Amino acid sequence: MAKFVRPYTESEIGKILKDSEEHGVGDGIGQGHAEGLHELVAVGRDRQATSREGLAQRLLDERKAVTGAFDGCQVKAVTFAINTNAGQHALQYLNGNSVWYVFAFLDVSSQMFKMVEATANAPKKKEQGPLSEPKLANTTAKCVAMKLMRSGEALHIRTAYPMSSPPPGGQSKCQIYYAGGTSLDQELPA
Repeated sequence: MAKFVRPYTESEIGKILKDSEEHGVGDGIGQGHAEGLHELVAVGRDRQATSREGLAQRLLDERKAVTGAFDGCQVKAVTFAINTNAGQHALQYLNGNSVWYVFAFLDVSSQMFKMVEATANAPKKKEQGPLSEPKLANTTAKCVAMKLMRSGEALHIRTAYPMSSPPPGGQSKCQIYYAGGTSLDQELPA
């Protein structure tokens, strides 16, 4: 089994994000979309990106209350987050035989990574009310949220998006999802 716990370079993370984009693991499960939905600037050749208008439209299409995208720094932010003590611990859980995926919320508040956040009043059901016009704000990421998966012996990052608020509860944490449908919430060390 792959050992995912190690320092990663920006080049390695960039390749992982690119290789994960529009590709899934196993039977196509977990199709990657980190770049196409959560990066505003396509950094590098043949990279995908979204736009400010795309962020706003996503809120309307998916009836989401909030979404965000990095502003040209996704690879740097993901590399920093994965290389933190908390990120390395999240990767350790991914090594478990019965682990399906790990969803990590990693604190990056000290790094000032630029992002754009789109917000709207978005009731989940149309009968609960109309959507408000999305508002876009330039801000900095306090947290990187990532869905980490295995693709054979390789790390697969399904999504990696910025949050303008700290991790839930104020501390880096992850949710470990096991084959068979069980899950475990785990606080991660600073």
